[in-house]
Amino acid sequence: DWSSDVCSSDLFVGGNGPATGGTMVTVLGAGFGPSPVEEQQMVLGGTTTVCTGWISDTSMACVVAPGHSTNNVYVVVNELESNVVNATFSYDQPVILSVDPENGPPAGLQYLTITGRNFGSVPPPMIHGWVGRLKCLSPMKMGLVEEVDWVSDSSLLCGVPPGSGKNLAVKVEFRGESAELKKAFDYFPAPVLLSAPQTGVYPSQIGGPLSIFGVRFGVRNG
Repeated sequence: DWSSDVCSSDLFVGGNGPATGGTMVTVLGAGFGPSPVEEQQMVLGGTTTVCTGWISDTSMACVVAPGHSTNNVYVVVNELESNVVNATFSYDQPVILSVDPENGPPAGLQYLTITGRNFGSVPPPMIHGWVGRLKCLSPMKMGLVEEVDWVSDSSLLCGVPPGSGKNLAVKVEFRGESAELKKAFDYFPAPVLLSAPQTGVYPSQIGGPLSIFGVRFGVRNG
């Protein structure tokens, strides 16, 4: 009976693909069935994918489901499980491509948007983030919790805490993986007030002009 050979020590799944899934992989082994009518599944890092690309008893094609961990893999044919082996397939690592805005005041920002890829098709349990050495604050939780908010596979939100410095790295970490963009964010230097002489006739004049002199007031209105 072919089904007795489904536990194959030669099981092999190779390649890599994005966290959103959709990558076609070829599974090599034995006991996959004499025809494509068998019910075939691949379990990659705990994520189950239904395989519809039966090729032969020793080969089938599967479209990888969204996921993140690929420490092991096995197949199931007609509810019979194969042996478990280390997977040579890997989901692509998270990458930060840009942040917006790239600078902000010393008082911090309600949020900056982190754009990249492979942040996952569903929210991770927790995403830690840093601007320089300062931890991101959750915009969705009113800045009361030190964490990053997941928006999509390509977008995250980080509340920027009060701070200072230039050329600061922005980093995120989740599920044991991390991504960092160096020299990504600058805090504006704090403005400095030097003087505010009154130009009216009387010190108590209402509506008289007041000139304020200082530095770091910005390069444009608003």
